[in-house]
Amino acid sequence: MSVGSAPTAASPTSTCSSRLARLCDDLGLDTTEVGAALGVKRIPAGVRALVDRCRRQAMLDDPALLKGLNVIDGKVVHAAVANDLGYALTEPHEALALS
Repeated sequence: MSVGSAPTAASPTSTCSSRLARLCDDLGLDTTEVGAALGVKRIPAGVRALVDRCRRQAMLDDPALLKGLNVIDGKVVHAAVANDLGYALTEPHEALALS
């Protein structure tokens, strides 16, 4: 499909994708990051909440994952990061608490 051609019934998605790619190029944005952000926005809130809960539980269950966590929900949970930036340290288990 050439630039500026009208969308057809067979290719509305590719037309939308190419428009998005051109817009990202014009604005200097990474198309992959923009696409990921748009995809996350379209995930229903209930699914996002479930994924967040599973991610938090996985970190609580696996010490190796927990070691790689620096900040969550605006709370610094890694001692070296808190020290270097001058922020208060929050215990990881407290910050990850499942409600």
